[in-house]
This record gives sequence, C-alpha cells and structure tokens, in this order.
Amino acid sequence: MSQRPHPHPILAVFHSLVVTLALLGPDGGRPQEISNDMKEDLINREEDIAQAAYCIKAMAHPLRLKILCVLGEERASVQEIVDACGTTQSNISQHLAILREKGILGSSKESNRVFYYVDDKRTLKLITLMRDVFCPDLD
Repeated sequence: MSQRPHPHPILAVFHSLVVTLALLGPDGGRPQEISNDMKEDLINREEDIAQAAYCIKAMAHPLRLKILCVLGEERASVQEIVDACGTTQSNISQHLAILREKGILGSSKESNRVFYYVDDKRTLKLITLMRDVFCPDLD
C-alpha cells in the first residue's frame, strides 16, 4: 500500500513530529520500527496529539526555539543564554520560565547563578527533526 503525499507540507511535518513524539520515551530513546497501520493508530490517539501540541506550542515562539537550540545537550547560565540570543535578561527570563513551566527545561543553582538545560530528550529529537526539515544547509 503506497502512502499518499500529505495535502499540506506543514501538516506533514506536524504528523512526523507527533509520530516521533509518540514513539519516544522521556529519555529520548531511538524510536521503534512500526507499520503504517500503527502510525495511523498513534496519530489518532488524543493523548499523543495533546502532548505533541503542548510541546510544540511551548517551542513555537522564535526566541524560545532559539534558546532550545542554544542549549542543545549542554547547560548554560542565564547570562550565557542572553549573550547567545542577543536580547535582554528580562526577556530571556520570561521565556525560560515558560519553558520550565511546560517541563521542557530543568534548572540547577550554583551560588548565585542559575543554569538551564533541556530536561526532555524528546524535545532535542524534535529540534533535530525541525533543523533537518527547515535548515538542511546547516549540516
């Protein structure tokens, strides 16, 4: 059975993101191989769609996406993030709070400095997928 092309490219990307998110555990492990029938079942499960939308909505702001790309698999202080993103500390702090509230970022405090890191490995997989789709020349 051949797969029909998706009628809208953005929806195709969203479909891929939802399927990827549904297949990955919180540790961001490698997705398991599944059949097309299983993919259809996964995309139709409301909790998968809700989880993907929740994560994607949190990442949808350009500055929040930039913060996530800056962090990647590393941790960084607020000042390091401010320097990398080129905006004010107040602005960065607001977006860090949103990402932390959504469970995407974690933080640790050392002395008077707060360090942030991506706490959900699935998010890193989504960032990689989006870079592959939207920024293929970066590799």
